[in-house]
Amino acid sequence: MPLLLWLGAIFFVVYAALVPLQFQPRPLDEAWALFKNIPYVDLTTDLHADLIANGVLYIPVAFFSVLLLRQRFSPAPTLYLVLAAGLFSAALAPTIEWAQVFFPPRTVKLNDILSEWLGSLLGLALAARYASAFLRLLSAFGPDPQRLRRRLLDAYALVYLGFSLFPFDLMLSWSDWEGKLHSNHWGWLLAGAFPGGWRVLLQGLAEILLTVPLGVWLVRLSVLTPTHYLTAALFGLLMGAGIEVAQFFLYSGMSQGASAVSRALGVCGGVALYPHGHLSADQLRGFVKRYWQPLAPVYLFALLFINHWWGGRWRGWGFAAAQWAQVNFVPLYYHYYAGEAQALLSLLVVGASYAPLSLLGWAYRWRCSRVLGATLVLVAVVEGGKLFLQPGLPDPSNLWLACAANALTLGLLRQLFRKAAPAA
Repeated sequence: MPLLLWLGAIFFVVYAALVPLQFQPRPLDEAWALFKNIPYVDLTTDLHADLIANGVLYIPVAFFSVLLLRQRFSPAPTLYLVLAAGLFSAALAPTIEWAQVFFPPRTVKLNDILSEWLGSLLGLALAARYASAFLRLLSAFGPDPQRLRRRLLDAYALVYLGFSLFPFDLMLSWSDWEGKLHSNHWGWLLAGAFPGGWRVLLQGLAEILLTVPLGVWLVRLSVLTPTHYLTAALFGLLMGAGIEVAQFFLYSGMSQGASAVSRALGVCGGVALYPHGHLSADQLRGFVKRYWQPLAPVYLFALLFINHWWGGRWRGWGFAAAQWAQVNFVPLYYHYYAGEAQALLSLLVVGASYAPLSLLGWAYRWRCSRVLGATLVLVAVVEGGKLFLQPGLPDPSNLWLACAANALTLGLLRQLFRKAAPAA
């Protein structure tokens, strides 16, 4: 498993650095001259976020490098393994930047190498501290589903906090704070820059649902007590307010009081759900079978809304044919033009958008191939509809991204609700 994780991290970093894969041959002396003179670019708000997101990509590279070395050379001292992984990560960053010289429109910046080295250092520090905990999480994918649920809740809490503050583009000057204070990127109830209407409701619902597991986790740690909803609401409100305040000090952050309330409701939902946390697989399957039909229209409306079906102008077949001629099938092609920070968020949104299909397939005991077939059909309809939308353009990468996410989700559900192996 560590080898597969390491190879996956390396492949993703290399591919993300070279997409859209427009190779242009250059003489080596010319390429070396360009690389020696790479500039250090003054940071703009967007570039600040992209640089940090670029560094984040190197955290798993360094982390999994330590993990792999630890598996292969377990008798060696941890310090030596960390140093070896650090040397590899430090060499990988400029090597990939050198390769970008041959792949315009990729640009090479000294800022990128520095951010990638910082990300590698953070990955090494996390590996030195949490490698054992991560290996315990991997070992939980075995005969004890209860143990796996506990480990995943711990991991989810860390991911939740990291996702809430991503891309970590912290503002450090008073002028930036003052500018944010006079901007429309914060509000006591709603931020002025945030679009209203259905989007507000959908974001609030998403924040509630994403915070429910955190409420369950807090009860399991005895921080909160089941049925004490007032305490849970106050704790959730303080936690949500803390996250919103932290987001105020991020360049890309948008702070609003409504989000603090949504997170408080999610914590209360987790507290209420905790006594029912030991539902059997059959009970959960029965719940899904009972309610999926009345919930399906709500899900489809939300899915089409976030894919801009309701916000554009519908055109005819001639327009769709012109749109089709512009579609690029290179994997993750359009993510390059969105920037690193927005691209990573887009990957998460696509994966989560189609996850209900894997839950439905698990409830009805569908084979993985059937779940993937249903996912392909739904994604094809959603993306195909964008051919007729102005503005709009389908992204073929969403087909395989959604399928990969649903295959992983289905496998995880089967692990979580498998019968525990009998004790020896």
